[in-house]
Amino acid sequence: MSNLSEILSLIQMDADEILKMQPGNMMEEDIMGWAFDRAGTDTVKSAYKFLKGDQTTGVLNRNDGGASSQSG
Repeated sequence: MSNLSEILSLIQMDADEILKMQPGNMMEEDIMGWAFDRAGTDTVKSAYKFLKGDQTTGVLNRNDGGASSQSG
């Protein structure tokens, strides 16, 4: 698929499908969270564990992070 027009056509098809999506009916406020730490807080330690797990196993482990603390 080296043809630029074919690639752009695929991107447009994706955009069309995204624009068809309707917002959910629960209309709750969004929250910020880090899925790789039980507390949902992003820390250098949890990011390091996440990346280290990815490098050694090739698998992302969402349950690898422990409870975070401010002291790290």
